[in-house]
Amino acid sequence: LKPAWHQEQIDTFREGKIPPPVHIHMILSDLCNQDCSFCAYRMSTGLSSELFVGDSARAMVGTNNPKRQMPTDKALEIIEDCAEMGVKAIQFTGGGEPTVHPQHLEIFHRAQSLGMDTALVTNGLKLDPTSPVIRALKWIRVSIDAGDAEAYARVRRVSPGQFRMVWHNVVALANAPYTGTLGIGFVVTPENYHGLVEAAMRAEGAGADNMRVGAVFSKAGLAYYGRGDLIPRIVKEIAAAKDKMARLGSDFDVIDLFGRRLGDLEEGSPDNSECHYQHFTIFIGGDLNVYRCCNTAYTMLGKVGSLKEQRFLDFMRGAAQAYYPFDARGCRYCQFIGQNKAIRSLITPPDHVNFV
Repeated sequence: LKPAWHQEQIDTFREGKIPPPVHIHMILSDLCNQDCSFCAYRMSTGLSSELFVGDSARAMVGTNNPKRQMPTDKALEIIEDCAEMGVKAIQFTGGGEPTVHPQHLEIFHRAQSLGMDTALVTNGLKLDPTSPVIRALKWIRVSIDAGDAEAYARVRRVSPGQFRMVWHNVVALANAPYTGTLGIGFVVTPENYHGLVEAAMRAEGAGADNMRVGAVFSKAGLAYYGRGDLIPRIVKEIAAAKDKMARLGSDFDVIDLFGRRLGDLEEGSPDNSECHYQHFTIFIGGDLNVYRCCNTAYTMLGKVGSLKEQRFLDFMRGAAQAYYPFDARGCRYCQFIGQNKAIRSLITPPDHVNFV
């Protein structure tokens, strides 16, 4: 129901126009310091792998790991344009690892100083718990995806010692103190699901607020998890993690998005041609291309335009021409079908709307 809190956007849709975005996904770095086996950008079956490397030089370490990063002056320019347009929030995410960008703190701070909410999705290796800029983020999600060092090393293809380093940063941030929402990310794979309970316990003990459990989105769809009883076993482990927190009497929340994501994969393409969600949340890649959403990032279907030779403000002035024609039924999968249904219901009142 979050779209209902943004009446200006709804009113603009009713006028047949494209509103300014509320929320930006901003990719400061396509370069990453880890090598997750399930990365949607790097795996050959990833939904966002088509244009990801592009003409960028590749790093010596990592799979399909472009060295590309957003120039600092361009990032600051985009943020200033966001503030002028009335954007409410910027989420710094991947692509690659945001904190690998050498000026990430300066860029975060500029958004904060202009009054926008900021958030960070990170692997936590280079997270600085002492930084006032980091502590000013509204929420932080540290992607760990494992219950122990050995599983962490397997799924993220790094040394086991990095597991301890990341948890050290999580604990230090929680004790800073950090007053935003501190979450742990756990994308479930066939190799790591056994660690769900242990990861939840470790996160709760470290002072985190929640653990967000998700599924792998790839071109393989549900087949990624095979045709046996793996999915029921995963569901059982998620339930066990929730039950463990309940028995501890903890406020720690195991946020189960796994079932919802499987439902999205099972549903497949949207059944409606319109996508209003792409105008609420805009994805700006490290390649300076504007994409429709995180699902279609770094794909020809998702690419709307480029900011290499123009300001974001100027791009948005011509947004109607850039965004259309587009038929959302061409998307292989969609995580935002529910959001789009909610937005459509707000734009077009139902019959007998006054009979509440």
